[in-house]
Amino acid sequence: ALSNGFILPECPEEVTITHKSPSSSVANQDKSSKRGALPVPSDEFPGWTVKQVPRQGSRHVDKYWYHPSLSEVTFRSRVGVTAVLTQAERLGVDLRTALESIPRDDSRKWCTGLKTS
Repeated sequence: ALSNGFILPECPEEVTITHKSPSSSVANQDKSSKRGALPVPSDEFPGWTVKQVPRQGSRHVDKYWYHPSLSEVTFRSRVGVTAVLTQAERLGVDLRTALESIPRDDSRKWCTGLKTS
């Protein structure tokens, strides 16, 4: 048995130390399940998918929109999706060209992942 950090010889017992990975903690499992939420088809924007991620300790749900032709880009707001759709329709171009035609300072407000050339 242990007494003040010492093993007493009259009570030998086997001690097994198990190391756990920090990624297996309950807090990290919660985070990974939220990050791993699968996008579902958007009712609001046909052809787009939306991922809904509840904020920890809040009733608020963050939404992230994705489009197959902009696979590396994540839209953080409806405003951004609407801006790109409006720009594409106004110019008669595809979504990528529409997004690239929007000033970077504006698009940075509502999307991430767009690579500049």
